[in-house]
Amino acid sequence: MRSETPKAQAIRYWWTKATQSLGAARRELAAGDYALAVNRAYYALFYAVSALLLEEGRAQRGGICTAAQV
Repeated sequence: MRSETPKAQAIRYWWTKATQSLGAARRELAAGDYALAVNRAYYALFYAVSALLLEEGRAQRGGICTAAQV
């Protein structure tokens, strides 16, 4: 059995964080806490973009904005 590379582990970590945050956003939305739902949704997107940029080899030390050239 072949173990995951450190890069693959990091990508999996960020995708897990993204799905957890999205689940939290949905729960907060259902509970009527819109401000917290938006906060959790923001972080879900942040984590998902982090995973995507890492997967594409575009993640940089400067962060997402630098890697995405925002």
